[in-house]
Amino acid sequence: LKELRAQSRPRLIVGLADAAGASGFLREQGIACAQEEGGRISIDATEKEEAWRINGLLVKAGFAVDHLALERPSLETQFMEMTQEAS
Repeated sequence: LKELRAQSRPRLIVGLADAAGASGFLREQGIACAQEEGGRISIDATEKEEAWRINGLLVKAGFAVDHLALERPSLETQFMEMTQEAS
């Protein structure tokens, strides 16, 4: 389990009113992100310091962040991804 957890990268989930604008802004900054449902975007992030930095960039640029969370994929999600890749 430790090895499986070490392989999974946490995602930073950011909620904001202008998810499309924030996604474009982050891409201009060289930060890859994906739009999610409900006005949220997800970003691969490794450390909480990286999450703080991204939040700071968004706030400085005038985006109103209303949700910020680091999420690690569940073991079930990882298993499903592994079995889909194998087939």
